[in-house]
Amino acid sequence: MEGESLFNDATAIVLATILITTIGVEAGEGAVSVGAAAWDFGVVFVGGMAVGCVLGIVTSLVVGAVRSDVYIETTLTTILAYASFILAERAFHVSGVVAVVMAGITLGNWGRIKISPQVRQYVDHFWEYMAYVATALIFLMVGMRVDLSSLQASAGVLAWVVLGMLLSRAIVIYGMIPVSNRLSQASKTSRAYQHVMFWGGLRGAIALAIVLSLPDFPYHDIFVALVMGAVLFTLLVQGLSIEWLVGRLGLNKPPLFDQIAQTEGMVSATQLAINRLPDLQRGGLFSGSIATKLQKRCEKALGRQQRNLRHLRELQHESHQDVVQLFLRCYANEHAQYNDLFNKGHVGEGALRNLLGVLAAQIDSIRFEGEYQPVYKSLLPVSRAQHFLLHLLEKIVGDNRLSERMRLDLIVMNYEEAWGHFHACQAILADLQTLETLTALDDDTVQHVRHQYEIWKNRAEEDLNQMGEQYPEFVSAMQERLGKRLILLAEIQAIETETEHGNLPRITAEQMQDNLYLQLWQLRGQEIRRLRVEPDELLKKVPFFATTSETDFHTLSQKMKRHSVAPREVIIRQGDKGDCLYLIARGVVRISHERDGKTRDLTSLFAGDFFGEMALLNDEIRTATVTSVSPCMLYVLDRQDLQDVMAQNPAIRLALQHADALRRQEQAALDDQADTD
Repeated sequence: MEGESLFNDATAIVLATILITTIGVEAGEGAVSVGAAAWDFGVVFVGGMAVGCVLGIVTSLVVGAVRSDVYIETTLTTILAYASFILAERAFHVSGVVAVVMAGITLGNWGRIKISPQVRQYVDHFWEYMAYVATALIFLMVGMRVDLSSLQASAGVLAWVVLGMLLSRAIVIYGMIPVSNRLSQASKTSRAYQHVMFWGGLRGAIALAIVLSLPDFPYHDIFVALVMGAVLFTLLVQGLSIEWLVGRLGLNKPPLFDQIAQTEGMVSATQLAINRLPDLQRGGLFSGSIATKLQKRCEKALGRQQRNLRHLRELQHESHQDVVQLFLRCYANEHAQYNDLFNKGHVGEGALRNLLGVLAAQIDSIRFEGEYQPVYKSLLPVSRAQHFLLHLLEKIVGDNRLSERMRLDLIVMNYEEAWGHFHACQAILADLQTLETLTALDDDTVQHVRHQYEIWKNRAEEDLNQMGEQYPEFVSAMQERLGKRLILLAEIQAIETETEHGNLPRITAEQMQDNLYLQLWQLRGQEIRRLRVEPDELLKKVPFFATTSETDFHTLSQKMKRHSVAPREVIIRQGDKGDCLYLIARGVVRISHERDGKTRDLTSLFAGDFFGEMALLNDEIRTATVTSVSPCMLYVLDRQDLQDVMAQNPAIRLALQHADALRRQEQAALDDQADTD
């Protein structure tokens, strides 16, 4: 709520500045330009946001490089809070409070995933307590600073500030939300929720911290009184009436999805309690009559909960929401599986972000539109930002080691996405039987969801097998690292169990666990080097290099540049200028041709094939588009190097010309068939 109200707090302060400045001008006490004051405020506010964002990103990267140390990581987050304020205020002369808020938002969202899993919960509790202390201190400081007589004297101006605050909130909510509803394809915010958002704009610590950080000036005391009065209005008037408003609008009743989930949780908990009761009697020294009484009470509660669940299920069935509810349950399980895989080090940060991003879009679609998107989450296409960055880098400095490293990282990330999605689907398919028993869903609903997850699982398995065929040494290395991590995690869990039972001293156990966590940390990263193969080894598989002499072959391999591509990436596009020849070392590409607005696939090429010779030999534009079907490793010859090679070895020129003639015949035949159709 504090973050959502930050803009409106700023607006209220700007309005107060304008009012007080205007009063001062009319009284002859100053001639400060209202526009200049608003501009200065904007610079201070936006500058604070920029400083906080940059420091939040830098701190997140540093935290990500730390090895599971609760003290260091917590200290780094504390340093961020102080450093962002001090640098913003003293070095850049912008708002330190806004910088702290933005730094916290950046670290708490984008950077949260970089905090070690063992430390994350501790950091959350630490900052929850610190926020409580800071808020209490701020209110205490304001209470000591505010003058009730000054607050009463500024009641007239305070009324205008409150009015401006409500007006700015109304403009944002009722003006921007309808626009967002039209542009967004996900959830739509209803008018009732807009009313709650408008009236729920409570203000507190952030607004007070901003006003307390202002330097002394003629209207300082009035500002403190006005902000304190505005905060009191939101807390006493809006805060005490928001519950009544929510009930009046009928929003206090949770959606049917949440009611069912809540009831299912109660059923599961009560059933578990019933199953645990016999353990009390088997342990001895426990009255059988009390155990029987408790069991009857739990069974009665279970029957009541099951009847309530059946009633909710009937309502759900009438509204045709059975499939939606089950998909939501599976998506929640899937989300937990991805986080667990990341916490154990089995998938990387990039793969986790992509998987959770697609999953969030699916959840929004099915929750708010009632339709699920059959999106396959593994081997996702490269994002536009990654494409732009790679092409920009290659355009500036050429196809160098950095761009090649980035492409290899994308291939590894695609593999991790497929691996993570495969294991998540496996876990959900195994859990569907339990869900079917618990939720009492009909067979058709469960079979429908199971069928979709089986499709996803099979596709992920196909991609993993394809990767294993093309990069066997890489997959073997990844599986070996996975096995080592599983062994280390099992050893850590065994040490925790022994410590809980008192078989290991606490200090000894911590030393052993630190050593195991160090080994886990050393197993981080990706086996990029396993994807690299020397060109001599792969070029020998290309047929028309069979007659090349050793000297010419070595010269040729030195001139070729390695170029890796991710799945579904466009390598060359029809209509572009051709200046390179591509040799496929690993992977599969598809050649397609567009004519009259229709795209037709011509053929697929595999390891040992080449493409791009048509435009290069005849000095013309590309006549077809080539897209990678799987992760590919290519070797590239530019125009000048190819001409030198062909001059030294005529057999290569003849082979390329022969391939050029065959492909032109295939394209002409396809065009003739299209004209006939």
